[in-house]
Amino acid sequence: MMLIIVVLIAVGLYYLLKGQRKGPEPEQTGAMDIVRKRYALGEISRDEYLAYRDELKGE
Repeated sequence: MMLIIVVLIAVGLYYLLKGQRKGPEPEQTGAMDIVRKRYALGEISRDEYLAYRDELKGE
């Protein structure tokens, strides 16, 4: 009987901790996504954005 209680507690703790470890999924960002974000945040100018975009597109 005591073994069953210990197993149930262990399983409960496992699922409790498993749920807490889940954070946001790692963001899959490509180079163009990074350039867009930097432009949106004002970290790069429009000219820089267009130059990066053209280079990434291979133009």
